[in-house]
Amino acid sequence: MHQMSHSIDSNVRTLDNLKKSFVFIKRLPVDEVTPSPESFPVESQRISRPVKKAAFTYVVPEPVKEPKLLAIAEKAAKEILCLDINNWSEEHKAKFLEVVSGNRIAEGTFPWSHCYGGHQFGFFVGQLGDGRVISLFEAINAENERWELQLKGVGKTPFSRAADGLAVLRSSIREFLCSEAMAALGVPTSRVLSIVHTPKRMVQREILETGSIVCRLSPSWIRFGSFEIFFYRMERKQSRALADFVVEEVYGYKALETSDQKYGNRFGRLFNEISRRTAKMVAYWQAVGFCHGVMNTDNMSILGLTIDYGPFAFLDIYDPNWICNHSDYEGRYSFRNQPTACIWNLLKLSHTLQELIGAEDEVDKQWFLDGNYPYDNDDDDKPSKKNEIIQRGKEIIDLILGEFQEVFLEEYENIMIKKLGFNTLQSTDLENIITPLLNLLATHLIDYHHFFRTLCSFRTTSSDFPLNSLQNLLKKSRNLEQALSDFNSWFEIYRQRLSSEGSDDVNRSIRMKQINPKFVLRNWVAEEVIEKTEKGDKEVLRRVLKMCENPYKEWGADAGEFQQEEAYFCGDVPVWGLGIQCSCSS
Repeated sequence: MHQMSHSIDSNVRTLDNLKKSFVFIKRLPVDEVTPSPESFPVESQRISRPVKKAAFTYVVPEPVKEPKLLAIAEKAAKEILCLDINNWSEEHKAKFLEVVSGNRIAEGTFPWSHCYGGHQFGFFVGQLGDGRVISLFEAINAENERWELQLKGVGKTPFSRAADGLAVLRSSIREFLCSEAMAALGVPTSRVLSIVHTPKRMVQREILETGSIVCRLSPSWIRFGSFEIFFYRMERKQSRALADFVVEEVYGYKALETSDQKYGNRFGRLFNEISRRTAKMVAYWQAVGFCHGVMNTDNMSILGLTIDYGPFAFLDIYDPNWICNHSDYEGRYSFRNQPTACIWNLLKLSHTLQELIGAEDEVDKQWFLDGNYPYDNDDDDKPSKKNEIIQRGKEIIDLILGEFQEVFLEEYENIMIKKLGFNTLQSTDLENIITPLLNLLATHLIDYHHFFRTLCSFRTTSSDFPLNSLQNLLKKSRNLEQALSDFNSWFEIYRQRLSSEGSDDVNRSIRMKQINPKFVLRNWVAEEVIEKTEKGDKEVLRRVLKMCENPYKEWGADAGEFQQEEAYFCGDVPVWGLGIQCSCSS
């Protein structure tokens, strides 16, 4: 049975005494079966069923026996929620564990799960929803930002379908580490707060495994699919309520203000902002060599954040055709295809907003709110009012999606020139420097991350790039002599480009090491952490979390206790670790 909280020390900031809000559940339509948290038996809350005309349903986590707190993401806890766990007593930590394991509902809170649909691998599949995720509350931090806390892997919800609503330790470790790794790399992402092991809860996946729970955070968990479920069910009022909520509460009118009128009304400006943020997010993915693996519309954030870490991977050898999800048989979400997949997903989102955008200044008139279009007539030469609105919406949407590539390329180029150490972007850099380099990396099977970190040591005053460094990077090349020739030609162009800026070798190297990571959470590293954690080594998870939080540090270069381990995790990919693919349950 769930216990309610009791304050133990109001002077210490904990989950219990965080300032909380419930804007999502107060503003959006609730499942009519659970109109209030207490109106439906707990056991019935977990029965899979259609949830109609609702953005969410109330549901509580399933209690679990003997949960073990594996780690807290201290950086996220401090930066986002101002939680300083170093000041916590053992009792504080015990109370924290009760909440993040789902065994205790914080006083005055009412957990819920989101309802949404989505296109999966190109096909609309109807209702999906939070099948193994339950939101606890919204926390208001010191900057007055709202963050929604969720538990992933705490049992069945009405959206679980035939699944168990649980998560295995393996997948939880991957999401826990990668969320913080991506944040440290500057990639827009959701964050995590904690990871809990539930050794008494066995979960059947490919094999029988122990369970785990991740507490994760985002300013909003609304997805493209949140709009799609209402659109395809023709639930007009609920769709409008969601759109208004995102404009007013998630973005805010001020964030959508612009002097440019070409995007139309606030819903056009909203779609434009979602498109721009999505373009910038995927530009980061391509620049840092990240594959998401399952870019379905239910995994796409309306804030342009990376969410739902499943079969992700960071590139090892640079391969633009790399597919990290072994269930993606056609390569729909290959590394190369990620920007295109984003445009396709945005197009699907645009269908749900087209009337709202096309209505322009009439969007708040009662006839439009009710869907009672005036001026419809039998004159075939004059389009109906509804068709006029839809056509105007399409024109604005086409304009916005037409700008996606421009926004993407601008962001991508700005990141890449920093990785290359340039002070400014020149119009020829993509054609003369970046694209030829990527082609060389692919042709000669070069490790993407090691190359850029090694490039930090390049000197314009030296006639050759250090031969030993180059040969080490080229050891997988099928033709070493040709590779050396090709790269020496590129290095000469690169040297001239640096010299044209009067580049200072020392300062440039320092700057480049602040954007080209020493440590990358590759799949083989995650596999080693998972294996050791499953065998009882909790400390390796915490050590690698520190590496994820500080990817640019010279790990393994000091005389620290774990220098050898750090150097190993930053070193060459072992043969067994190359090209590891994962499933959606990973």
